[in-house]
Amino acid sequence: MARKKKEQKEEVVIEDKKKTEVVVEKSKYSFDVWEVVAISLIAIVFGLLLGSFIVYNKYHSDKGKRKDNLDELREVYNSILDDYYKEVDEDALLDGAINGMIQALDDPYALYLNQNEALSFNEQLQGSYNGLGVTIGINTNNQIIIKSIKEDSPADKAGFKVGDIILEMGDKSFDGDNYEEMIYDIRTGGRGEERIFEIRRGDEQLSITATLDTVELESVLSTIYEVDDKKVGLILIGNFASNTYAQFLESYKKLEEKGIDSLIIDLRYNGGGYLSSAKQIASLFLEKGSVVFKNTDGKNIETIKTDSDKVIDVPVVLIINEYTASSAEVFASCLADNLKVDIVGVKSYGKGTVQKLMPLSNGAYVKYSVTEWLTADGNKIDGIGVSPTKEVLLDTESNFDAQLDAALQIAKSK
Repeated sequence: MARKKKEQKEEVVIEDKKKTEVVVEKSKYSFDVWEVVAISLIAIVFGLLLGSFIVYNKYHSDKGKRKDNLDELREVYNSILDDYYKEVDEDALLDGAINGMIQALDDPYALYLNQNEALSFNEQLQGSYNGLGVTIGINTNNQIIIKSIKEDSPADKAGFKVGDIILEMGDKSFDGDNYEEMIYDIRTGGRGEERIFEIRRGDEQLSITATLDTVELESVLSTIYEVDDKKVGLILIGNFASNTYAQFLESYKKLEEKGIDSLIIDLRYNGGGYLSSAKQIASLFLEKGSVVFKNTDGKNIETIKTDSDKVIDVPVVLIINEYTASSAEVFASCLADNLKVDIVGVKSYGKGTVQKLMPLSNGAYVKYSVTEWLTADGNKIDGIGVSPTKEVLLDTESNFDAQLDAALQIAKSK
C-alpha cells in the first residue's frame, strides 16, 4: 500500500526563561518539554505493547496450528489401534510416524534411529560402550555364537571362548529372533553390573558370570614402512569419535620415537563423526589461529580456527576414497588448504552438512541437517567432495593396494 506524502510544516522555536515551546504553523496547540517527553514515553510503551500483542497472537496462532496437526496425528494413531483388523505393534506404528516426518524433510542425511540403532550409533561416536567386548553371530541353527573376544575385556576375564553358544541370560532364553533384546539389556546396563549366562561349549553346558564394564573401540591403527632409506609412518583413522584424538596422538608419538621421516594418514572408508575431533587432530599440524573450516546457516558464516600451537611437523600425505565423508572431508580439505598436502586416491563422497542429533525420551534419536560447512578457503563441499592431487584407482580384483603404494612413493620423496 502506498503511503501518503506527509505535508511539510515549518517549525518555529520560541524560547524564554520560563519554558520552551514548540509551535507548529497551522496548529493551535503548544506543549512544554515535559509534555513532549510524556507523550513520547506513552507512544513507546504503546508500541511495545502493540508489538508484544502481535508476537503473542502469532505465537499462539502457530502453536494452535501445531496443536491441530498433533490432534490429527493422534486421531489417526488411536483409530488404527482401535479399528484396524489385524494386531498392531504400537512401537512400530510410532516409528513409522516419526520416519514419515523425517522423510518429508527431503534431507538425505536426516534419519530416525530406533533404540538399538541409536545405541550403536552413539557408541561409535563416543568410541566406547558398556558391555562384554565380544562380537556375536547367528549360526545355521539360529543360535547366538561368539565370533571374537576383545583381549582383556569383561568376556575375556569371565572365561568366554570363541565358539561358545549363548543359550540364556538371566532367566530368559535367547536366539537369533530376540538377540537384539539381549544386546540392548547388556549395553544399557550399569558398569559393574553382573549378567549370568548359560552357554554351550561343545558337549558341555556351562554357567558363566560376567561383570559389565567399559569397552573402548579402536578408531586408530598405525604401522611403519621402510621404503628405500626412509621410514614412513601410517595412521589409519576409521572415524572421528570422542576418543580418536587421544588415540591418534598416542599412535603418532610411538611412530615419532621410531624416527619417521614422513606420515601417511589413511581416511578411506572414514564416514565422519565429531567435527570437534577432526578439528583437534587437524590442529596438531597447524599454527595457532589457522582456519580449520567455516560453518554457515545460509545467512551468516562462522569461521572455526585452531586455538592451540602446532605439535606435528613432518611431511604429510593423505589417502581418500569415495567413502571418505563429512568430518573426514573437513580434515582432508583443511590440510589441503593450509598445508597444500598431497592427496592420493579418488574424489571423496561430498557430504558438507552438519546434523543435529536429538535424543527422544524412549532412547531413540532423530538427526537432521542444521548447517553447512565450507572449507578453510570458503569452498563448498556438499555434493562436490574433495579432489585428490594424484588420482589412483583400485583394482578390486587384486590384493595390491595401488593407492597406498602411490602414497608411499610420494611420502618417501619428502
